[in-house]
Amino acid sequence: MVLATESGDRHLAFMSLESLEGILSEIFSSVDIGSYDALSAYDPGDLKKTAEGFDRVLQDYLREYEKAGIKVKRYADADAFAEAYLEAGSDKR
Repeated sequence: MVLATESGDRHLAFMSLESLEGILSEIFSSVDIGSYDALSAYDPGDLKKTAEGFDRVLQDYLREYEKAGIKVKRYADADAFAEAYLEAGSDKR
C-alpha cells in the first residue's frame, strides 16, 4: 500500500485492499473474527486516505490477536521478516 500511495498507482491500491479483504474473508470462514470491509477504504482520488483506511483495518484486526492472547511480532521490513521466517523453517528440519 505504501508503494501504491507513493507512486499514485490506484490499481495497486485497489488490489492491495482486495487482497486484504480476501485474506480476512478466508480467516472468517474458519474463525469468528467478525467482518471487515477493507474495500470501503478505497478512495481513488485520495490514495493517502486509502492507505490510512488500509492501516485502520489492520489495526482493527490486530485486536483479534490481542483478544486471543497472541503476541504480534514486528519486523523492520519484508527482508527482516523473510530472514526470520526462513531461519525458523530451518530450525524445524
